[in-house]
Amino acid sequence: MDTPRRLKRMSSQALLAASAVTLSALSVPGFAQAQDHSAELPIAVQMYTLRDFGSLEEQLAAVNRAGISAIETVGTQEVTAEELNALLEEHALEVISSHVQLDDLRNRLDETVAFNQAVGNDTLTVPYLAEDARPSDAEGWQALGEELGDIAATLDAEGLRLAYHNHDFEMEVYDDKTALEHLLMQPDLTCWQNWISPGSRGVVLTRQST
Repeated sequence: MDTPRRLKRMSSQALLAASAVTLSALSVPGFAQAQDHSAELPIAVQMYTLRDFGSLEEQLAAVNRAGISAIETVGTQEVTAEELNALLEEHALEVISSHVQLDDLRNRLDETVAFNQAVGNDTLTVPYLAEDARPSDAEGWQALGEELGDIAATLDAEGLRLAYHNHDFEMEVYDDKTALEHLLMQPDLTCWQNWISPGSRGVVLTRQST
């Protein structure tokens, strides 16, 4: 999940306005590549934001009515790839990212890759770290960065990229660096941003070509 706080009931228009995002580049190593990639991306709706708005079909219909053509899913949206593809076709939508929990990347990577390839998605985003999964020191965040780098390399071989959606807790400082800086210390990771507000930025982690 992204936050423990539940949204109050809102109109579909307000929800869509709050959840539609553009993806743009982060000023870190790999900025040029990130800028090139972000220029290709459409405005998309984060389906997590619509989680309390009716059924999945009602949510996708609302996205379509708003004139938006892309979404970021929450895992499998509790449907099969075939069922999701049928809904995407019905509502003229495409998947450009998916929230995938770290546990799924660690333990169900093959199934996760297969599902996302089947629905035409090439970006998997770690949306949130539960409190008991967050490292408590610099070495722990660096180790997590190494683990994500290895996962990113595996995904790259399958034509996918790995993203990380950070929150305020990655801004905590360990040994004079934020947790996010420790996370990104690997020299062979390229970083991309897909959120543009403090405590709500995201990065895509991919192996740089050598």
